[in-house]
Amino acid sequence: MKNTQTPSYNILQILPRFHSGGVERGAYDIGIALQENQMGSFILSSEGSYVKPFIQKGGHHFNYPLYTKNPFKILQHIFLIKKICLQYNIHLIHVRSRAPAWSAYFAAKLLQIPLVTTFHGAYGQGNKIKKLYNAIMLKADKVIAVSDYIKNHILENYTVDPLKIVTIYRGIDDNMFHLPLVNLEEKENLRKKFDLPLDKKIILMPARFTKGKGHFILLNALKMLDLQDQKNIFVLLCGSWATKESYRQEIDLFIRQKKIYPFIRIIDHTPNIIPFYQLCDFVCLPGLKPESFGRVIVESLACHKPVIATNIGGAKEILSHYCPEGLIPANNIHALRDKISSWLLAPPSIQSYAALQKHYLRSMMAQQTLALYKQLIERKK
Repeated sequence: MKNTQTPSYNILQILPRFHSGGVERGAYDIGIALQENQMGSFILSSEGSYVKPFIQKGGHHFNYPLYTKNPFKILQHIFLIKKICLQYNIHLIHVRSRAPAWSAYFAAKLLQIPLVTTFHGAYGQGNKIKKLYNAIMLKADKVIAVSDYIKNHILENYTVDPLKIVTIYRGIDDNMFHLPLVNLEEKENLRKKFDLPLDKKIILMPARFTKGKGHFILLNALKMLDLQDQKNIFVLLCGSWATKESYRQEIDLFIRQKKIYPFIRIIDHTPNIIPFYQLCDFVCLPGLKPESFGRVIVESLACHKPVIATNIGGAKEILSHYCPEGLIPANNIHALRDKISSWLLAPPSIQSYAALQKHYLRSMMAQQTLALYKQLIERKK
């Protein structure tokens, strides 16, 4: 339902694309929360799967590609952002990516309105130019770090006032913590739709098809399992491969060549991943690079499913508290194989479930973010 009240403040979020991913989901969640709290919700990005539901719920979307690093385009985008802000009486800009952050920073300066950035990742720092490019994210009035791991990364690698940084954890749907442990009807529907066996342990890897997610670490570990373990499992690789079709084809070829195709199924991105969590016995996320947060990990734990993940980044931060048995060394096929084999016999239970629920609610993320917006806007008056 669209908000018919006059908004107290209008907020413009800026990101390169509005498709599947942690950055995009965070923007969508905050965009909806703004509507629910009688604040005007605007997003500037290129097209994506989140655009339609965002508009249906009362949001305003401007379709424009802002992912270019071309300095002339970045200069043009300053005036595009300024025009939108003036036309729609924008009170604050929240930018979630580096390239558009350069444009947003100068637009906010010209308009004399607050700027918020979100540090969504541990950006690479190959040279001084790259580090300078990244540092634009720290020019905002406030910088949101999506985890303590990211906050520590910023403080260790950049010169910035620690008081400028605020940690706001990514949140998941509050209702996920109140779902039945098993929805028998959905579970049966999934089994029929994907022809899943009834007598095997289901391992789920819910991750976009990109090399950094570690698909080949998992596939090699599966190949090394003994024959009896292979007979006892069925593996679901669930995620989007938009723009990564060649990588998906590499995975298909590997599965066929190594003859592990009988117990692996590849499933395209689904907007409702919850039934897959409920269906599986445990989740596997052997990423090669540190994740900034790990929303999938929290979702899995909320559904009472243990997680095997790499002992780095956001995964380490979360699992060390709630499922420490699931942590494995990075890029270690043998460790993953051994962990899978042991969990087929006895997967662990989730620890400190009440604390997990307390820290990672979407409503809490929204409350903290909107409070930050209001504080900065009031300060500028």
